[in-house]
Amino acid sequence: MVGFSTFAFSCIDHSRIHKHKQLSDVIIPQCIKTLPGIQSFFLIIFGIWWLSQVFRLFLDLPHLYEIKLVYEHILEIKESDMDTVEWQEIVQKLSHLKYTHPNLNPERKPGLDSLNAHSIVNRIMRKDNYLIAMFNKEILNLRVPGVLGGWLFGKKGIVVTKILEWNLYFCVVLYAFDEKGALRRRFLKSNHRRRLVIGLQQRFELMGILNLLFSPFLLVIAILYSLFKYAEEYQKSPASLGARQYTLQAQWTLREFNELPHTFQTRLNRSYPLAVKYLDQFRKQKTILLARLISFIAGAFVAALAMLAILDQELTEFEITPGRSALFYITVFGGILAAVRGTIPDETRIFEPESHLKQVIEETHHLPESWRGKLHTEFVKNEFSALFDLKMKQLLLEVASLVLAPFILYYSMPHSAEAIIDFIRDCTVDMEGVGFVCSFAAFDLARYGNPKYGVPTLAMGEGKMEQSFLYFKANYPQWDVGVDGSQYLQALSRSTQRLAGANGLRSEASILLEGGAAGTGTLVPNQSSSNGGVRMLTESRLGLSEMERSGMDEEPVGLFGILDAVYEANNRARL
Repeated sequence: MVGFSTFAFSCIDHSRIHKHKQLSDVIIPQCIKTLPGIQSFFLIIFGIWWLSQVFRLFLDLPHLYEIKLVYEHILEIKESDMDTVEWQEIVQKLSHLKYTHPNLNPERKPGLDSLNAHSIVNRIMRKDNYLIAMFNKEILNLRVPGVLGGWLFGKKGIVVTKILEWNLYFCVVLYAFDEKGALRRRFLKSNHRRRLVIGLQQRFELMGILNLLFSPFLLVIAILYSLFKYAEEYQKSPASLGARQYTLQAQWTLREFNELPHTFQTRLNRSYPLAVKYLDQFRKQKTILLARLISFIAGAFVAALAMLAILDQELTEFEITPGRSALFYITVFGGILAAVRGTIPDETRIFEPESHLKQVIEETHHLPESWRGKLHTEFVKNEFSALFDLKMKQLLLEVASLVLAPFILYYSMPHSAEAIIDFIRDCTVDMEGVGFVCSFAAFDLARYGNPKYGVPTLAMGEGKMEQSFLYFKANYPQWDVGVDGSQYLQALSRSTQRLAGANGLRSEASILLEGGAAGTGTLVPNQSSSNGGVRMLTESRLGLSEMERSGMDEEPVGLFGILDAVYEANNRARL
């Protein structure tokens, strides 16, 4: 992209294009030598970066080859099956290595002997789990400084983009973790607190200065990349201008602890059509009427010009306006027609926003306290729209963040340094065979939650740890949850059964916890059943014993019931 842009804008004499018909006639000879100094400097920087990435790839090849050998000879997964094998199958094979290949660990190191789904995923998600917790506890001050931030980005003025995400990873993650991916021990000692806070503040300020210096170059790259990418998307589907996707901030908020990227992306992908249907419920009548008017006018022009072109092919070159032929206007009005049609809803749609949003919540696992009892309102729709925003708006924000990022890093983020260091120290536990991990990802219910009600004592919002625990067990049904986990599941089941009977929650959502006679069910979380495509999870799959199941009711409970049980428990804890 950089090479093509340099060639197109610096190596072609655009004033001679109309006089010549061959590319070779308009190319400027030895154009690289005539480039301005600043452009040459950025090209050299880009060339060095590109070569470093190639060199890094070659350094990774031996390691990648070793992984290939492990898959083929130890896990017994053929190369032809690597693209289709399920992740759960890989985890299961890794967990059984101590039985199938005992010679791999002759010294009986605890890390290899204790391999299970929880320890494997915690190793992979060690760094991301801390970021998930920081975003959910709102520790990171990503606000645009000054009055401008609140005016442009709402009351909070928070901006989360790719460039800021990369800076967070460099300033926080690479500062706290060593080259082997282990947490540095000095972050766990309170006597190092002051030095670590100052060091983190200096990293934020340094990256703010560097981002400011490189912002012109990055801005040009971002604009060109966006232009090339979205021009191709628009050409393929003009209606994509109104497409939506989850914002980066929403993705960090919605992601569960220990949820691997591919699992999270699959869950979001299932929610996309449901989220679009929900927002389509709130189409403004005036907007619909205007869209239909524009569609009618554009369609009439396209039809008329197309008919004339069919009757007389020479009319396609006939200039309707100076320099603009009929073919040009067919293309323009055709694009307008395709884009506007995407905003016109189906005339047979039924207004049921609450029902549609419940289906979205089934996939996103996101039901804030402020939404309860208001799922049909404009207030909830606006809040959800902020999470599931227009792609075009997010693109503009990404470009704008290249200018805003230096100020956020230099002025706002240093204020978060103390909270970040304290969080890492206070919310880290030593997990056997894994090392130091985020306490919320360790699912330590005895220490950070009440096994009777599932209430986190460190106030992770909306029962985030409990939701993550349930979802993780649903994805890895063979994982042994332990005594505290079994007690929590038993207490939660009783609470949800009680709420289901009192509030009629049984029909509100898909069944996540299925008990009693259905305990032998075989449906897994990602499978669909005849009950509206629900994903079921049975007590037997959650790891409860027969004795524990005997004390439970047999009525199925929805995800809303589980969320309400956690919500009720939080209220009890506050009282």
